[in-house]
Amino acid sequence: MKQPRQNQKTRRKRPGLPASARSNLLDELTEVTRHRAAISEVLRAIASSPHDLQPIFDTILDSAGLLCQADVGSLRLSEQAGLRLVAVNRSMPWSPPELLEHSSSVGQFAAGRSPVHIPDQAAHELYRRGDPYLLTIVNVWGFRTGLFVPMVEDEKVIGRAYCGPDARTAVHGQAD
Repeated sequence: MKQPRQNQKTRRKRPGLPASARSNLLDELTEVTRHRAAISEVLRAIASSPHDLQPIFDTILDSAGLLCQADVGSLRLSEQAGLRLVAVNRSMPWSPPELLEHSSSVGQFAAGRSPVHIPDQAAHELYRRGDPYLLTIVNVWGFRTGLFVPMVEDEKVIGRAYCGPDARTAVHGQAD
């Protein structure tokens, strides 16, 4: 049996990617796969609980924790009175306040409409000014690193998620 003819271009051996480039591509692929899995989990929760929002909130928080590689987290929705707590990571060693005012540090972080990563909350300006929530997070609960992510719809902040390492097991200031 005759082999089909190949043109010159396809017969030339293509140089392989350097190991560092392959490693970077694999890392990117892994990250994209993690993101898609998290989105799929949220969509499954929405499909299976169309009238009960709590499983959806819990899944959003769990997915955010997986994506951020965080041990603890909370999810708050914006209401007229403030930011109402709707979900807390089960491993959180404390019970956060049910409602935070929009003028609180968390409200200010959410109002910026961009994620805020604070590597050392004790060094943050709001902590130094005596913000009660940040003082409690750092001095009572021991959380030094945190990621505050606002949830925005049509230019309006509808809530925020918080993720961070568990202070009991994390190294000071370590976060991705």
